[in-house]
Amino acid sequence: MQITYQQLRILARAESGEAEPNLAHLLLAWATRDPGDELSALLDGTGLDTTSIRVPLQDAITACLEPDRSLLLDCLRAARRRPTGRDLLRYLCDAPEYVLTRHLVEAGLVLDRLRERLTEPPPSVLAEHGIRVDTEGGAIKEFARDLTELAEDGQFDGLSDRPVEIARIAKILMRMEKRNCALTGDAGTGKTALVELLARRIVRGEVPEPLRGLRIYEVRLGELVAGTQYRGTFEERVKGLIEALEKSPRAVLFVDELHLLWGAGRAEGAPMDASNMFKPVLARGKLRVIGATTTEEYNRYIAQDDALSRRFEEVRLQAPKSELVFQMVRARAKALAEHHGVKISDDVIRRAIELTERHQPARSQPDKTRDLLDDTCVSVGLRGDGQVSEHDLLETLSESTGLPIAELTGEDRTRLRELPAALKQRIIGQDAAVDCVANIVMKQRQNLGPEQRNLGAFLFGGSTGVGKTELARQLAAALFHDEKKALLHLDMAEYNLPSAVTKLVGASAGYIGHEKDGALIRWLHTRGSGVILFDEIEKAHPEVRTLLLGLLDEGRIHSAKGRAYDTRQCIVILTTNALTPDDLGETRMGFGREAIKPDPIPILSRHFPQEFLARLDEIVIFNALGPDELRQIATLRINEAVARLERNGVHLVYEPARLIDHLLEGQGGAESGARGIAGAVEKKVVQPIATAKVYWDGDGAVEVELDEAFFSEGRVTLRQVEPESPQTGDGDES
Repeated sequence: MQITYQQLRILARAESGEAEPNLAHLLLAWATRDPGDELSALLDGTGLDTTSIRVPLQDAITACLEPDRSLLLDCLRAARRRPTGRDLLRYLCDAPEYVLTRHLVEAGLVLDRLRERLTEPPPSVLAEHGIRVDTEGGAIKEFARDLTELAEDGQFDGLSDRPVEIARIAKILMRMEKRNCALTGDAGTGKTALVELLARRIVRGEVPEPLRGLRIYEVRLGELVAGTQYRGTFEERVKGLIEALEKSPRAVLFVDELHLLWGAGRAEGAPMDASNMFKPVLARGKLRVIGATTTEEYNRYIAQDDALSRRFEEVRLQAPKSELVFQMVRARAKALAEHHGVKISDDVIRRAIELTERHQPARSQPDKTRDLLDDTCVSVGLRGDGQVSEHDLLETLSESTGLPIAELTGEDRTRLRELPAALKQRIIGQDAAVDCVANIVMKQRQNLGPEQRNLGAFLFGGSTGVGKTELARQLAAALFHDEKKALLHLDMAEYNLPSAVTKLVGASAGYIGHEKDGALIRWLHTRGSGVILFDEIEKAHPEVRTLLLGLLDEGRIHSAKGRAYDTRQCIVILTTNALTPDDLGETRMGFGREAIKPDPIPILSRHFPQEFLARLDEIVIFNALGPDELRQIATLRINEAVARLERNGVHLVYEPARLIDHLLEGQGGAESGARGIAGAVEKKVVQPIATAKVYWDGDGAVEVELDEAFFSEGRVTLRQVEPESPQTGDGDES
């Protein structure tokens, strides 16, 4: 294998300590180390060898410093894309008057003989390793890429060192038998990068002596299988690859997505696949194989095949610790900064790690932080700012996750300030409840509360129809701008069986329906932020309440597949009707007859465990609605119905006070709450109009006046609206 200029530069730095070694430094380091004995072969018969050439090189180091740098630059410019040590010697032969060349000639070097040796074609990598390139032994070239060659080109220079894991892999590769390891871990923990790092270490000579000169080839299983429509074609390809590797004692095969070996190329009714073809040679120790796959897929495929798994030593990659994550991301950030033409400070890197840890719990480090920095650098580079800031990180993360985690803008702050007033316009008679909820949400939205908490976790108690569910809807509309998509309404009456947990988070592997996620997980996967409403939580199965403990306390929940989902940008609301009006009634004590409201905790403890109640931010008790509140709610519902009718070309003329009295008549007052009013509007107003409109034969808009016939018989009459006569009402709204 030809040594490259980059390899010589690394060797010279280690030998001389010079940051920028000159040509004499490079050749002296080559003669001292001579990996692969390449220089020894080139000097054979030239009058010098790797030992005798060191003296003139040592003498010439200081004598030709400046001319040497000039010659070296000329040599690198004239060389091909990847200059080698041969190029340096060839350039010396073409410059006989150069100081270094004269030193070598005076020491006994015959330039003409060296020139002849350099004109001989160098052995190729495959031929050097005993692989016949004129036959199908070229399977390595056809189906694999040389990672060590890429490392020589500097493609892996941006990787941070992981000495512990590298040392473990090195020990396995130096065994006499079963020299195969399987790297397992979560996606994004750096399994493939670890193999690339090993290739870089081999190129730089930073591995034990038995591993020096190894070549790592990454096989592409997809290309092995592609086009093998005829039985036997795939087997021939794999056999050719194995034979080529067996003839190459310095070759290491890297199989990314190792689990694909299991079943690859298997035809119907035939047991032979890639894993069965590799088993015999893996056991004999004639191959060195490194595989990489996730822990889940390793256990599902490789570990289930005892004959295959015993041929691999599993190396489990844990998520790196915080300081190691910083070093890994920092090494990558240098390449990102150079590529995008921006600057990334250490403080920004640490902040990026913190943000991804908080808002992307399902992904692994360092992959998620590197992706965040890369995306952010693109945005900063397009703007031409030059410096990546924390504000840029927040904006990018907010765009990629869809979560409202960017810094609050002026519009956001205005919306937060106006949140209580906006809610009170829609939630009648519950000012104390609205203030309680809004205060906690405002604190958490400004990141002033505990980091592990949701935007709010509340238990709404009170009679039916007092506005508990409506407040959840209005929060979704006010904070997340979309009541329908931002609100997940889960009716706990549907989750009262032991299988209720499965309906929420999905079934475990092996059970029916395990391929589908539960309702809660589906919503979190597609949305991620909003209001989660567990309506009438007391009706849920006890296992559901146990499941919610982690969600309420830490703002996270795991699916049945083990994937973590973050709920810290959600408001979690549980409603209950467990508190009856009698439980919530005030008592009078003392001569002053001071009103005292009972403590709801003892009452709720009859239905919920204490540990469940302790995880809530607030237990919000809704007041019973009085006559005035009911009239205000009736006005809101009438206005909503009028607007809906207007959109459909129906203009309503009515007396507001009389219509409200008509709707409230027979509704049971506060006991039926707002739900009874909404039903009365639909039944007594909208339904008669819809029935009459079906029998209307005219075209265009119509007018409906709620007259005596309506209030006495529930009958309405439609009239055509004349275009030239604008609709008017005596102070009535339409």
